[in-house]
Amino acid sequence: MRREDRQIQDDEELYEILAKGEVVHISFSGNNIPYILCMNYGLVRQPEDYLYLHSAAEGRKFQEILQNNLVAFQVDIEHELVGGPNPCDWGMKFRSVVGMGFMDVIVDPEERMLALKALMEHYGWKGQGQWDQATMDKTAVIRLQITEMQGKRRS
Repeated sequence: MRREDRQIQDDEELYEILAKGEVVHISFSGNNIPYILCMNYGLVRQPEDYLYLHSAAEGRKFQEILQNNLVAFQVDIEHELVGGPNPCDWGMKFRSVVGMGFMDVIVDPEERMLALKALMEHYGWKGQGQWDQATMDKTAVIRLQITEMQGKRRS
């Protein structure tokens, strides 16, 4: 990282950013053509760290995963524009995490439910609720296994 003074050294702060984030940006590179998506997610910390995502079970992201399931991701929070008397005084406060990992489509029913519950809880859902089986059958659940990440802040 070029600006070591902005690097986040504490792993717990990295997970705090992931826990507070609202969306994750995923970058694919199948066929050497860049492709990026913004998606909702849930974080699960197990022996490995996962971001779980869901979507319709078709489309370009699935082609990308099949071609090359190594992806990059990014989450940022706490944006605040800071102004000043001169153009070069302006900037943005933020905290962010960037990383890499492998994406896989999950077929195991128990892991699918764990993933969907984690995703819903990330956005504040509490309780049991009813899971509509017809909707569940059409929903793809995707696991992003985090292999590396680093954080940056400007305060």
